[in-house]
This record gives sequence, structure tokens and C-alpha cells, in this order.
Amino acid sequence: MPKLSIRDIDLANKRVFIRVDFNVPLTEDGSTITDDTRIKATLPTIKYALQHKAKVILASHLGRPKGKVNPKYSLRPVVDRLRELLDKELGESVNVGFAPDCIGEVATKMARQLESGQVLLLENLRYHAEEEANDEAFSKALASLADVYVNDAFGSAHRALGVATGKSLVEEDKIDMAKAAIEKAKAKGVELLLPVDNVLADKFAPDAATQPWDCSVDFPADWQGLDIGPKSIAAIEKVVATAKTIVWNGPAGVFEFPRFAIGTNAIAKAIAANRTCISIIGGGDSVSAINKAGYADQVSHVSTGGGASLEFLEGKKLPGVEALTDK
Repeated sequence: MPKLSIRDIDLANKRVFIRVDFNVPLTEDGSTITDDTRIKATLPTIKYALQHKAKVILASHLGRPKGKVNPKYSLRPVVDRLRELLDKELGESVNVGFAPDCIGEVATKMARQLESGQVLLLENLRYHAEEEANDEAFSKALASLADVYVNDAFGSAHRALGVATGKSLVEEDKIDMAKAAIEKAKAKGVELLLPVDNVLADKFAPDAATQPWDCSVDFPADWQGLDIGPKSIAAIEKVVATAKTIVWNGPAGVFEFPRFAIGTNAIAKAIAANRTCISIIGGGDSVSAINKAGYADQVSHVSTGGGASLEFLEGKKLPGVEALTDK
């Protein structure tokens, strides 16, 4: 792409604002990083800037604090890990500071006091609702901190929250968990199948009007996804047909409504058709779905536990089982 690169600019003694992606997975209380892949991905850019005598200012969002200060989503835990990685990368101690806000008097003062070869990480951009609103005044306040802007957060370079999903049910508090799963699958070279098409409905009802829809295109504002589409079904059927072990937890749509049970029933049928695999159906809606589809007697095991069965397979200790007397 004919874009100016960090290598095209004289960085010496300049304050260089680098938009990084430190939207890393943390423990439930937000105190510890559980995967530093995204931090490591930024090291080459930060290292280059430091070696060329820049004063480095780093900015990122983390989670979805919804425009309010929430300690659970603070970037503070990133500082120690970033310093540790930079020290190892550069072979010397790097001064990494932390600003308690990304704009305002304190952040401005800390940015002004930066010296060449030093790093300042700003607090979560999304502590300000203006970040997701693309507010011009907020953007100018950030811009005033530095002389040069570098975008090293390709994952945040697309248009804002992905494809609009109309009135579909979206668990926003699980979005970052989903992103972390995608990142982990990429890092381990594991194929992760996601729906490529949906069946949309104009209302949540068994007699709703429907239309097929490509997942890469914004949903109509008043419609909602109630099932996966034929392309997604075909992709899943192909993988299920050759799988050696299958764990199914959760239906593919609102299977309670016959018109939106097509995806779920297709998956159930495909699992039952694979006679050489070990197939485990995990709890709740999945059990109801495979019973309703009529294939419960054609799988290896149907568990009454959903989350419990998954945690058991993970090897986690289940309190309700651990409390029982050993033989």
C-alpha cells in the first residue's frame, strides 16, 4: 500500500503516538494477563521507535467499559509485562510509565516530560465514550499529545463494534472472550469455523418472514438472525463427517421454531451419520435439540450437564464431584 511508514520518518526527539492493540484477555478481576500475544506483536514497532530515539506514547482500548472508568478494564497490568518484554527485546532496561488517563492535564504533562527512549502507556481509551463515537474533540485531544501518529493496531483499523446485527441477541460481555478464542486458534493453527451466512427473521416468532443473509453485510435494522444459513451448514457437515471426536454444546438457532431448526437439525443428523466417531452431546438445549431431531440414540453419550460436561472434559475439578467420598 502507498502509505507512509514509520521507517519513512525522522523520529529522533519526536513524541510518537502509536495506536496499539493491547486488548488482551485478563483474569476475571482484571489483575493478570492470561495471553500476551498482542503485546508481543507490537514489539518490533516499539523497538524501532525507541532505537531511533523517539519518545513513545502508546494508546489502546481494553474490553468494553462503556465509557466509564472500571478498574476491571484498566491497562495498568500491561505495564509490567510490556516492560519485561521490552527489556528482553532491547537487552537493556526501558523506562515504561503509565498515565491514569488518556487525555487531560495529567496525561498531557506526562507526555510533555517524556525523554527520548522512554515509553508512556495511556489508560484505556474506552474509559471515554467519545472513543467509540469517533468524537472529533476527543481525537484532537489525543493528537495534541504527540508529533507523529503510527497505527500498529490493524485489528482496530476497520470501521467500528464489526457488522451490524439488527435486533439479534448479542452478548456484548462475551465479545472479547470470542476474540480471544479466535486469537488462540490462530496462534495454535487450529481451524475455527464461524457462520458465513444466516437466516434472518422480521420478528421473534414461528411465523416470521425470513430471508437468507451473508454474515459480512450489515443486517437490516429491524431484522434478527435466528438460524445459520445453507453455506454454514455445508461447511459444518463437511468437518463433522470426518471428525474422530465431536463435542456438541449449543444449538445453531432458535430450534424451538421449526422454520429456524434447519441448522440445528442438520448438525444433529451429520453427527449421527458419523458412525466411527466418539460423539458427546452436552446438556440443556443441546440435549433437547438432539432429542427433538430424533438422533439421541445414535450418538455415543448424551450428558445432562452443559457447562459441567465441558469443564469435566477440560480436566477441571468439579466441586460437586470432589466433595463425594472416594472409593
